[in-house]
Amino acid sequence: MTSLYFSANGEICEITQSTRLRRDLLDDLVGRPARDKLREAEKIQQELRRNARTLLEYRHYEERLEEVERRLREIEHEIRLFEREGIAEKLKEETSLARDQERLNRLEETRGWSAQDWEEMRTRWQERWETTLADLAQAQSRQKDLLQQEAAEAARQLQRAFESLFKQGEAHLRHFKETLRSIRERWQKARRSLDEELRRIRQQLGDTALDPDRLSKLTVEQERLKRERDLLEKKAEEARKAREERTKLLHRLRDVRREAFRLRQSRAGEITKQIQGRVHVEVVYRGQRKEYAERLKSFFSGSRIPGKDLENLALKESIPDGWALAELARKGKEALVQESGLSEAWAQRLIDFLNQDEGRWFELELLAPEDEVRVSLKVNERWGDLDTLSAGQRATAMLLILLTQTPRPLLVDQPEDDLDNRFIFEDVVRLLRAQKDSHQLIVATHNANIPVLAHGELIIALEAEAEKARIAVQGGLDRPEVQGMVRRVMEGGDEAFRRRAEKYGLEV
Repeated sequence: MTSLYFSANGEICEITQSTRLRRDLLDDLVGRPARDKLREAEKIQQELRRNARTLLEYRHYEERLEEVERRLREIEHEIRLFEREGIAEKLKEETSLARDQERLNRLEETRGWSAQDWEEMRTRWQERWETTLADLAQAQSRQKDLLQQEAAEAARQLQRAFESLFKQGEAHLRHFKETLRSIRERWQKARRSLDEELRRIRQQLGDTALDPDRLSKLTVEQERLKRERDLLEKKAEEARKAREERTKLLHRLRDVRREAFRLRQSRAGEITKQIQGRVHVEVVYRGQRKEYAERLKSFFSGSRIPGKDLENLALKESIPDGWALAELARKGKEALVQESGLSEAWAQRLIDFLNQDEGRWFELELLAPEDEVRVSLKVNERWGDLDTLSAGQRATAMLLILLTQTPRPLLVDQPEDDLDNRFIFEDVVRLLRAQKDSHQLIVATHNANIPVLAHGELIIALEAEAEKARIAVQGGLDRPEVQGMVRRVMEGGDEAFRRRAEKYGLEV
C-alpha cells in the first residue's frame, strides 16, 4: 500500500490550478482499478501505433498491386488482338515454352536466395556463439569452472554439431545447383528442334500487322506479373485484416476510456457524499474540450486552417474525437462540410493536409478529449466553482478531498497555509477526527489548534537547532509536558486551550 504526500503550499495549490493534475489526483484516489484502465489504454495506443506502421508498410504493396493489375489488363487486351488474328493459336507452343522458361528461371532464382540465406544464417550463428564463449571465459566467481569448462564444452559440442549441419546444407545446395545446370542444358538442347519448327511457323505468318516476337514477350511478362500479383494479394489480405484489427482496437480504446470515466465518476460521488455538502466533485466525460482544441490546433499547425474553426470543431458533440473526425473526412468534403461547419475551402484543406502524409490519419485517430474533474466548494451557503474561489478556498476544497481517501496513509505538510481559521475548524479538523480511526494521518503543522481539535493520537513537537530539528516533546494530549508545549504554541494561550479542551471533552 503506497502513501500519499501533499504540501499545502506546493502540490495542493498546483493541483487547484491544473485540470490534468486534478484528474491525476482523482485517479490516484480511485487506486489500482484506475491505474489498470490507464495502463490498458496506453497499451492499446501502443498497439495502434504498431498497427499504423504495419498499414503504412502495406500501403506500398497495395499501390504496387494496383499497378500490376492495371498492367495485366493491358497485356490481356493486347494478347486478345493476337488471338483474333489467329497468331496466338499458331504460336501456342512458343508461348507455353516461354511460360515454362520463366518457371525454370524462378527455380534458379529461389536456389540463389536460399544459398545466400543459408550462408547468412551460418555466419550469424557462429558470431553469436563465439561471443557467448568469450563471455563464459570471463567468469570470475568460485563457480567459474562450471562456466569456463563444462558449460563452454557443451556449447562447443553444439557448435560442432550445427557446423556439420551447415556443411551438409551447403553440400545439398551445391548438388542442387549442379542438377539445375544439367536440367537447363537438356532444356536448351530440347528447344533447338522446337525453335526450328517455330521459325517455319513464323515464315508462314509472313508480314502481319502484329509482331510475333511481341506475343512471346507479353507472355513472359504476364507470367511474371501473375506470380507477383499472387504474392501481393496475400499482402493485401494481411492489410485488410490489419485494418479490421485497427477498428477493433479503436473501439476498445473508446470502451476503456469510458470505463475509466465510470470509475472516476463513482469515486467522485463517494467523495461528495463523505464531505456532506461542503465540497462537490463532478466528472464530465470528455469535458476537456479546450485542451482538446489546443491539441487539434497543434496537430493541424501546418494546414493554415484558422484556429477559431478548429476550436469550434473541438466543441462539436457529433464529432466526439479524432477518430470520428478522421472517419468523417474519409467520406469526403461534402460530408465534412455538412457535419463540421467548416467552409468548403477549409474542409478541403483539412483533407489535403491529411492526405499529404498517410500517417497523419492514424495520428488523428488517437486524439480525444480527456475527462474533466470539476470541484466546487460551499461558502456562505453558496456554491463556488474552483476557478472562482480564492487561493485559500481552493486549497481547502482539495485538502478536504484528500482527507477522504482510504485506506492509505496520508502525509500533509502545513495544511493551514492559505486556509482561513474558519475552514480549519469547521472542515479540516472535523474530517481529521472522522478519518483518523480508519487510516493513518500524519500532519506537519505550525497551528497547534489542528492536533488539539482533531484529537491527535501522537503529538511530536520539534525545535530548530541551526539547520536541523530536534524532538522537544512527544506523546498524547494526556501528558502534562505535551499540554504545556501546546499551550505555549497555541494562539490564545492557556485560556484558549482550556476552552477548546472543554468543548471537545479533554481533561486538563
